Amino acid sequence: MARTKVNPQTIPGAYNAANGVEVTLAACDAVNGNYAYMSGGEMLMAKGTGLLTVHSVADGLGRTGNLTKTLTGSEDAIFFGPFALAGFAQSDGALWFNGAAGVEVAWLSPSR
Repeated sequence: MARTKVNPQTIPGAYNAANGVEVTLAACDAVNGNYAYMSGGEMLMAKGTGLLTVHSVADGLGRTGNLTKTLTGSEDAIFFGPFALAGFAQSDGALWFNGAAGVEVAWLSPSR
């Protein structure tokens, strides 16, 4: 099956609203995995319980290495990134990640 897309949520920069930004979490697709399109500088926010793996690709220096974190549920939230295209953008231009059924995520994109 195909990976499930997670849509970006734009996070305003210096001129953020006085009340902050409310982030909506999406459940990970534990069977098919997830993806989110990248433009560079995005962050992945995760909450819940279970394993989360962010898939990397070789960059110009040959660096590889997936990011893996076991969430215990005791954390408020865990942040990964910001992600550069080199090293993380798959051939389709997306970040690929897999989370357990108990993990929820948000794909945060900075305002430009």
